[in-house]
Amino acid sequence: TRLAHNGPSRSGPKVAPRARTKTAKVYVAPEEDMAVVGEAINVENQQVVGTPVNLATADKNTTSYVRAPEEPCCWEQCLIGTCFGPVGPCCACWGFFLLGWLFTMIFMREVVNQGTDIFSFEDPAVKSDIKVQEYYGLQAALGERPGCSDSAHEAEAVCNADEACVWETNPRRGDRCVDKECPGTPPRPREAPLYLDFLPAFISVIYEAQGENGNILDDDVLQVIMDYEKELFTDVAGAQMDYKGEKRASKWTDDWCLLSYPQLPMGQPKCASGVGPMNMFTMNAAGRATTKQQILSGHQMMGGGPIACMCGDSDACSICNADGSVLGAPATNNMTEIMMNAQSILAAWPVDVTQCILAFTASLESTMATMTTTTTTTTTTTSRDLFLENCALDQGFQGRRAVDLSDTNAYLAMVIATVVGQCASGNSCQLSPPGTSMTCASSAYYPATDAVGLVTAAEKEAILAKLCDPQQTLWFNAKNQFLPISFDCVGRSSKYAMSRFFAGAPTEDQEEDAKMFTTGYVEARNGWFQKAAQIEAKYEREHGTKLRIMLFSGATLIAQYLQILAIDGFLSFGSLISVWAYMWLMLESVFLASCGMFEIVFSLPVGMCLWVIIGQQKIFWYQMLVIYMILGIGADDVFILYDAWLQSAHVEGVKESMSHRFVWAYRRSAMAMLVTTLTTCGSFAIGATSPLPLVQSFCIFAAVVVLVDYLFCISFFAAAVLVYEKFMKGYGCCCSFCGIPVREPGTCLGPGCCWGGFRALFSCCGTSWKCMPKPQAKDAPLEKRAMERFFSGPVFRFYDRHKIKLIIFWLVVVVAMSTCAGVLLRTAKKQAPIGRENIDVIKGSEILFGEFEFSPTPETVSIAFGLNEAEPIKEWGASNAENKANYGGTSAFNLKKPGMQQELLALCSAPDLGNDAAATRCS
Repeated sequence: TRLAHNGPSRSGPKVAPRARTKTAKVYVAPEEDMAVVGEAINVENQQVVGTPVNLATADKNTTSYVRAPEEPCCWEQCLIGTCFGPVGPCCACWGFFLLGWLFTMIFMREVVNQGTDIFSFEDPAVKSDIKVQEYYGLQAALGERPGCSDSAHEAEAVCNADEACVWETNPRRGDRCVDKECPGTPPRPREAPLYLDFLPAFISVIYEAQGENGNILDDDVLQVIMDYEKELFTDVAGAQMDYKGEKRASKWTDDWCLLSYPQLPMGQPKCASGVGPMNMFTMNAAGRATTKQQILSGHQMMGGGPIACMCGDSDACSICNADGSVLGAPATNNMTEIMMNAQSILAAWPVDVTQCILAFTASLESTMATMTTTTTTTTTTTSRDLFLENCALDQGFQGRRAVDLSDTNAYLAMVIATVVGQCASGNSCQLSPPGTSMTCASSAYYPATDAVGLVTAAEKEAILAKLCDPQQTLWFNAKNQFLPISFDCVGRSSKYAMSRFFAGAPTEDQEEDAKMFTTGYVEARNGWFQKAAQIEAKYEREHGTKLRIMLFSGATLIAQYLQILAIDGFLSFGSLISVWAYMWLMLESVFLASCGMFEIVFSLPVGMCLWVIIGQQKIFWYQMLVIYMILGIGADDVFILYDAWLQSAHVEGVKESMSHRFVWAYRRSAMAMLVTTLTTCGSFAIGATSPLPLVQSFCIFAAVVVLVDYLFCISFFAAAVLVYEKFMKGYGCCCSFCGIPVREPGTCLGPGCCWGGFRALFSCCGTSWKCMPKPQAKDAPLEKRAMERFFSGPVFRFYDRHKIKLIIFWLVVVVAMSTCAGVLLRTAKKQAPIGRENIDVIKGSEILFGEFEFSPTPETVSIAFGLNEAEPIKEWGASNAENKANYGGTSAFNLKKPGMQQELLALCSAPDLGNDAAATRCS
């Protein structure tokens, strides 16, 4: 039995504040002028316990012992609606409801104004760590390098005054000053990659061999991959284009693949080579013949043409001597001599090579003779553009000198010069997969249309040997593009492989092309993404025991992640529905359950509004997880308030008046909820002191949301309880205004039926009460619910009997678990997955970033001198791009010293040193 009281008075008999008794006598005031001394609640009978006192004859000095009904304060009168006449609490209820919507609309307006900038997907930096400050200080310093993007060019007039700069207007990125680009020949259709925002439109397929000993390089697995790619990268099962009224079949090879344009007039543009295992393991005799023909057509990085004539089925070069010189060529390799003696040099080469070259030159001359010659007129102006002159100078240094194709001798001399370099290098002359040879590989070998079967066992072994040989630089680098880091060169086994292809831009209007590709082709009904998913599902049904296929692309990443978010959103919605249904079950009111859910859900946007507008902070994705926490806390507050309201109906001296009942229940529950709210917020306040900004921002935001939920509960939900009690409870349909009189409990449309749907369901509309307790009559004594009987009976007796043992037991458990955590705790060796691994885009991304190397060596190493050693960051911006570097360190000053300059020179030259004893410079 728990006894609570108001405390002793300064005079009169004293009452023990926390008296415990198992045989408390229950007194009920028999008359109106009787009250009870020492207000206490008998838990078992849920009635007031105390000494009866006649109010008429009681000593005035002892009135503090008498629990007279308390009058509502101004705030409570506002909730009750004393000033609003018949509608009463409806005004307060609807007022707080609209207040929640007001904050939500303010937040939504801020989202519209700021766009996606209001959210941040960056991991916040640990700003207190000096290493982190140095890193972001370096990034900020690199962003301030002199040029068109520095702070001196922020004004449009200054930018336009600089000949090397141009002012760019971009609705997404904003107006800014950028470097002027040298004019060049506009790309032909699909010659340049199609860009979606800042990423090229790529298609990546990750393959995972299934089973403990699964090997992606097994012939049967490679055959499945080849068949799959022949469907995916050609007509895509009849994928359709649906854009601006145009609806038609759209093959990937006809409309979207990145094209390789030949450097000779005889060839035609063709789908460019991608990256993948099929490039390697379909390079059999048929693949080499196709490659040779493509090189002859000009699909080769060195120009192609007759270069293909010296390439064949073996590694040996028939036109090269053992010492690396060329058959018939002068020892000096002088270009003038080569041009004068081109025909004699060709005569010294093998007959098959010579015939191949002569046949090519005849075809070239015939083609050139039929081509129309155009005349270009150049207009010279007196004004000079230094920027264009510098562009022309750079292109003269970087570009290759154009060759007159009509001059056969000059062209053959250029070919012979290429052969001289090939022989001197000692590289293989075998026709090879794309990217593995400078001279004998095609840039247009497209396995989906060109491959005819797989390589033989001997050919596969030879290919794998080259891929695993670090001396074969191009082969070794090609391996890293489609095979993982975990590839076992000794055992010739790999768990994973990857293919990647790119889309080309059909026109120069990148934005329009990107929109057409994304919405009209990829995301359209019966478009690429839908058909690709069907192909993937078909192959996994047929070959799922051998191979798992994970498809994602630059165009579908957003769509795939939105699908994941839709599923997670559905599960989140399911949790909301579950909590709402449970509240409906316990409160037996759809109205109260809905009001409670409004209180819980709307505490999140209101908290976001305060966080963004008042706190001037960005919203991080992990803060959204607060919704799951507030579901439990908010539902708990709802139950506490409503249970106190139900108890008030059985308190003598209070139950006669609704306002007195509300005051008693409100003060009793609000204080209990305040204690739990303060302890929760206090816990988060401790977390807010963490040096980790991720933990810090989550804790502060969670504390704000918990506080908002508490304020909603003691305002909106408290008023909603009165609205329900006054206008809805016990009425047959909706509310008292419908005119249906109060029904008896347990009858159709009675209490616990219309508003308590679960009771109606399990009682067969009030006809059977085997599964559900029958509601009590209106004036019947309050009976304890099953849960209350369980906890006040068996649970209480067990705790009371074994309290010491339980305390010792839990102390041992806490100490043991803390010890295990301290001993076994380890730092994570890899980042946790961002989702469930059965989802292709999640698992594929994890494999892609964990198993594959995109750049084996850094392309650029940047060093900043002059940052302040103690505080490298002067000002932290709203995002990492807005950070300001703090200068003033001694490192820049020290560069004046000769010794420091020597160290800098050694630092810069270190990446260019070889691994041999002589530290040979790289070629």
